[in-house]
Amino acid sequence: MIRVYKRLKRYELSKNMARTEVLEYIEGLGEVHRCYTNFATQLKNFRSDGIDAPVSVRDASYIRVNGYNLEYTRTCHAPICAKDSPTIVARVSPLVTDLKMAKKAVNAHRDNQYPVFDSDCSIYAQWEKTAKQQKRRKPENRDAIILSEIGDFKVEQDSELARFLWQDMREKYFKSFVSIGSVPCWQIDPESIDSSNGTIINYVGFDTADESDLGFGCWDLDVGSWALGVLRAAEGSEAACEKSKVTNPKVEIYTQEDLQKDLEQAEIELKSLKGTLLPERISHLEFLVKKLKKK
Repeated sequence: MIRVYKRLKRYELSKNMARTEVLEYIEGLGEVHRCYTNFATQLKNFRSDGIDAPVSVRDASYIRVNGYNLEYTRTCHAPICAKDSPTIVARVSPLVTDLKMAKKAVNAHRDNQYPVFDSDCSIYAQWEKTAKQQKRRKPENRDAIILSEIGDFKVEQDSELARFLWQDMREKYFKSFVSIGSVPCWQIDPESIDSSNGTIINYVGFDTADESDLGFGCWDLDVGSWALGVLRAAEGSEAACEKSKVTNPKVEIYTQEDLQKDLEQAEIELKSLKGTLLPERISHLEFLVKKLKKK
């Protein structure tokens, strides 16, 4: 499934190319940019535009509630994991602030691995200390939060994680886009975490508005995907939206025929997985295959 997903992304990249563009100016937020390429290049492109990081879930939600881009985006958040320990979610990922770490994550994903950044879990310990020290703060104001859930779960509207990620946009977003009151959160497989020795840092993907899933466990930072970024209102201007930057590096061509072959293989693999994964995970993978067939 991972192979199929990544090859689809390369197919999309061959059509969209790697590009950064200005979308619109949103009052109360700023100038919205989007970039389609691998994660490390996205960070470089955003920085050249004066943007420190991809959007937060809160800012992506502000954009959606105000009637603008409803598509998937990578975010600035990160799950931080270690063996036999609960997942920590960082508001601003270490991968975002350190380009060397971002490149290491991209290379790990290219090998279908999660990036491990130390051998003694010292990075995890630092974030755990921060999360515990800020425990008495409102979730909206913390830099990190420790999850109680192991494995995949549903994020309820009034949960600490929802308050942490959505902040002041939580009620408006759930009212507008989440009719059932919760969104799925797909975590890194606990077996993958427990088989590693050190701190794993991945990224949080925020799915399209009609799904709103939170993805903690994808291995796709090495391929093309969209990320939104915001040049804050104090720094940007509405007039600047007339500018648009486009870069077109050489990319691997992936044909419709290649896609069809991979989808047929994915369906075979999916049948073999039934009985070995939770029903919710199987349903999610089946949905992914159906989604890819529409491409």
